[in-house]
Amino acid sequence: MINPENNHNQQAITNPPEEFLSYSEHMRQITESSNDSNKPATEIITYNSALERNSNEPLQTKINTLLREEIDYISSTFDIASSVIQANCPRLSIINWKPGQKSYILFGKEKIEQHDHGAMWAFYSPMFQVNADTMDNEWNIDKTIHCSEETSDHDLSHELLHALSSSPEINFDENGVASYKSGLSIISINKQRQVVDKSHDAIGLTEGLTELLAERIEPPKSPQYTYAQAKRIANILLSPFNNELAQAYFSTKSEDVKSFFRNFDDRQNSISSKELINLDPEAKFITTSLLKGCVEYTLSFCENSKQQQIEKERLQPIIKEILRKNWNAPNGIGDYIKVKRQFRNNPNIESLNIKLQSLQSLNAELTNIPESVTNYDSYESYILEIIGF
Repeated sequence: MINPENNHNQQAITNPPEEFLSYSEHMRQITESSNDSNKPATEIITYNSALERNSNEPLQTKINTLLREEIDYISSTFDIASSVIQANCPRLSIINWKPGQKSYILFGKEKIEQHDHGAMWAFYSPMFQVNADTMDNEWNIDKTIHCSEETSDHDLSHELLHALSSSPEINFDENGVASYKSGLSIISINKQRQVVDKSHDAIGLTEGLTELLAERIEPPKSPQYTYAQAKRIANILLSPFNNELAQAYFSTKSEDVKSFFRNFDDRQNSISSKELINLDPEAKFITTSLLKGCVEYTLSFCENSKQQQIEKERLQPIIKEILRKNWNAPNGIGDYIKVKRQFRNNPNIESLNIKLQSLQSLNAELTNIPESVTNYDSYESYILEIIGF
């Protein structure tokens, strides 16, 4: 989970603890230790919930182990140099809280209280180091993960991926506006950390891809249902025949993300990239047009019929998972077909007609369902035919 705006503040405290290292002090320590090959490439600094620096070697060791696993996987899978990934996260702060204790983030010299998210919860949050020597036009970002002793390795892996795929710094233009990139999501903020533009805030696809990668790198010990449909959409786009999605995700440049979405528009005709950008991270229902557009985009990279067949075999079970969720979603296809069947058998019951109209108003997709769709199997066949399977 990303908390890019740090806007959960309950109280601002203007005197942060001296133990919290400034950006320049962090970088000085890293530079001095750069020739020590036994030290990890990423400097891990641990703090308690009050932002007091402490020593937590077991946690530091765990984080470094997970980071190495992630960087090795990313480099070997997506043709991204490990040095490039590593350079995006030269240091990382870990704030280890206990349930019931107050937790903070830092904005310049302002210490801001956070909500208690619970014992097992973890989230990634940038803390902004404001540089007076550049008149505040450049902010270095202290990449920070908030976690507890109960946080699982899988959840830590998810948040570490956010750290590896987000901006290391932001630069303001003459209007005092800057872009902040996290994965595939771009927001523009002002110097008060207020969001002024969310038109490229692809938070759904970002969370879906992050969870998909986290499950591959550090499989969870129990089934994960968070970001389920968004994760399936990301899985369709994350093709073995192209690395565009992953390379945009791990790039430090906002323009690379925008280029990915422009290319998405160029390679398929079913939907605008805006629908992909606006994908809800907790979406229960995926429209046929979005599903079709994502499949067309992915298949467009296949260079021959053999590659296309391989891709279709990979995609089919993912598509069926999406369709099953569509069928079972609240106010989804299954509910609609059930009421439609009841109304067909009892056409004089006006309440059933009203219910049908209500469902159609909640989900425009239902207005296109043909009479031939009477159960899940016919729905699945209908959609698979539309998208060319």
